[in-house]
Amino acid sequence: MRFNYTIILLFIFITTVLLISCKKLDTSALNGITPVSIKFLRSDSTIIKSGDCVSPYFDYLLEINVKIDNESSNLPRTVEYTYNDSTFKVEFTKTGKKYAKVKFIEGVNKAQLTLTTLKDSLVTHFQEFELVN
Repeated sequence: MRFNYTIILLFIFITTVLLISCKKLDTSALNGITPVSIKFLRSDSTIIKSGDCVSPYFDYLLEINVKIDNESSNLPRTVEYTYNDSTFKVEFTKTGKKYAKVKFIEGVNKAQLTLTTLKDSLVTHFQEFELVN
């Protein structure tokens, strides 16, 4: 019987040490922000679908949508995002969407919310054309 108590006490000790050493996931990097989405839009806020025509001469929008966990504080919270490997910042004081103007480049246009897996990409092929009467 003495042997069983020793094994049980050793098991309880190891389990307690493992539970105490576990850390809570650090969400302070996002400052109480829950990212919802990031996507490309036309300037009239309509979604760009696959196969749609886009122009290199027009501005388009990047929509960043987040949920603020504690809106009552009214503190501005900064969200970082990358667009074509350049980093930008936008501030939120409440839950909602913010828009940033973007110009597309030839090839892959990609946007991602920093510190998250939320991203959007768009492949563009610009062509010159003429209207014939």
